[in-house]
Amino acid sequence: MHRSVLIICFLLSTFSHANDESFSVNEESNKHSTFQCIHYGVESGVTMFFTFSIAEIPFRFIKSKYFKPYEPSYDDCTFLKISTGAVLEEIFFRGFLQTLVTTVSEEILNSIYNDSDRWNNTDEYIGNVLTSLLFGILHFLDPSATWLYVTEATLGGFYFGHLFNQYGLLSSISCHVSNNVLDLSLRKHMFSK
Repeated sequence: MHRSVLIICFLLSTFSHANDESFSVNEESNKHSTFQCIHYGVESGVTMFFTFSIAEIPFRFIKSKYFKPYEPSYDDCTFLKISTGAVLEEIFFRGFLQTLVTTVSEEILNSIYNDSDRWNNTDEYIGNVLTSLLFGILHFLDPSATWLYVTEATLGGFYFGHLFNQYGLLSSISCHVSNNVLDLSLRKHMFSK
């Protein structure tokens, strides 16, 4: 089921040339259609999954409770649960929190330096960094979380934030959903006992 959803999103985004300016963050993100943003997100989610999977191969041989790869309980993992969780996380962390931190950072920088052009996009970087760190730290709430898992979540948060700044909320949501679907479905088949 979930593979067909990813394939449909990929095909729709590849063959669509609609120009929709909804869910845009700034003027630059208006250059991309809704389906292009979803396409960038799905491509990025697939790339992120394979990058993290390859990067954690050496850690599979380390016998340490802090650096062992994340292996969640697969009993209650369904497409609906993992996709809904990713959507809600992105709406909160990127749509609300990162936007809030970026706005506050911009106000603080402008009040201190009185030159908004001098700090080009620094407010976006501050918003992304602080939100991503919180995003990663909150992944410690998972009972099976390890340092490696939290590090991957933090790095993923940086990239979700980057996609949000460049292409909008739909792009970060589609990246997060596609990464989680691939991660949990393929790990379930590769590593379940």
